[in-house]
Amino acid sequence: MLTKANFKKGSEVGTHYALQSRTGNENEPFGGRDIILTGDFHQFPPVGNKQSALYCPTSPHDSKDSILGKTIFDSFDTVVILHQQNRIQDEEWSILLQRLRTGECTEKDVEEAHKLVLGHPDCPKTDFTRAPWKNAILVTPRHSVRHAWNEACLDRHCRLSGQRQYRAPAYDTLRTRTGEASIPMSVKLAIAELNERSTGRLPDHIDLAIGMKAMVVLNLSTEKEIANGTRGIVEDLILDPNEDDEPTIDDDGTVLLKFPPLATIFRPEGGCDFKFNTQANDINVKIPTGCVPIAPSTTTFTVNVGEKSFGIRRRQLAMTAGYAFTDYKSQGQTIEYAIIDLAKPPRGTITPFSAYVALSRSRSRNTVRLLRDISDDVVNDVFMKHPSLDLKNAMEHLERLNNLTKEQVDKGEL
Repeated sequence: MLTKANFKKGSEVGTHYALQSRTGNENEPFGGRDIILTGDFHQFPPVGNKQSALYCPTSPHDSKDSILGKTIFDSFDTVVILHQQNRIQDEEWSILLQRLRTGECTEKDVEEAHKLVLGHPDCPKTDFTRAPWKNAILVTPRHSVRHAWNEACLDRHCRLSGQRQYRAPAYDTLRTRTGEASIPMSVKLAIAELNERSTGRLPDHIDLAIGMKAMVVLNLSTEKEIANGTRGIVEDLILDPNEDDEPTIDDDGTVLLKFPPLATIFRPEGGCDFKFNTQANDINVKIPTGCVPIAPSTTTFTVNVGEKSFGIRRRQLAMTAGYAFTDYKSQGQTIEYAIIDLAKPPRGTITPFSAYVALSRSRSRNTVRLLRDISDDVVNDVFMKHPSLDLKNAMEHLERLNNLTKEQVDKGEL
């Protein structure tokens, strides 16, 4: 997902640090340091502008940074293509996915995919009331489907576990020259119309419950491996001390908070090696082993009302329910039991990139189900069509460099 322009900027950073250590050459990419690039171009390209991908040729419309970034990338001539992967344990499914990467699926491949559609006569029996399928995760390109699925699963979790559901609002203040102030109603209405991208990806409210599956949506503490996409369980909630002793409860039993929680006690999948004392992050509570206290994040953004602009400071937990997430968020994840939605989103389209990423998250076809039938358009545009001619040409070039690298190794030249 790296762009040509950002690759050039990365080279500038590498050169800067190489020169600081007095071992670099300012006339060489990355200061002359040896750099290893790893990745898979058959997963998602850069968001927004697919032509900014490293494998795409430059054009007269490209910026100077993009042209230089492409030149630096093309200077890499030692290439090793890795063919073995360790997630998928079903050989036939793995071969099907390899063909999906390049849009070369056969009619038999499509038939095998159809058999995974829930409701298909040949779909294996799937009981979502029992483990392991009751813990399945939905991967979808549709944000509306993700929201609806997470709401339904959180409601089910609360009904079955007896836990309370909490609705935590974002805490917004108006940024002024003298500090912060309360927000006028006209500005609040304008904020309510903004999407999450416009508010630093911190939503106006989140729903929480002890024991729920959750996912972190920002890089919060990479040294503790709490990054964008980290999944886990909410073990406890530490409410803000300014909350009322008798909070408001709506008709469905949801506790309506006035502030974001002071913190959530989050247990990431796989646990955490860090240990926290009882005063961690100013929270006077014992942090269980394997858990991390996550406090609200802060962002700033601007909202326009008429001809005036207002600066807003928002405080909110960078967290969402983790029962469903988008295909973009699924990239890099391993999902033991996955339900995949291959329907076209209302805007845009579904590509071989998104289909490959979604279908390759689990370990075999036995742990994958499709939410709905595969349309003819998806079959033609995804299963039977290469995602990018530029990518095809670039991979042929990398194959040639891979073969040349192997020859140099065999001859002892490298």
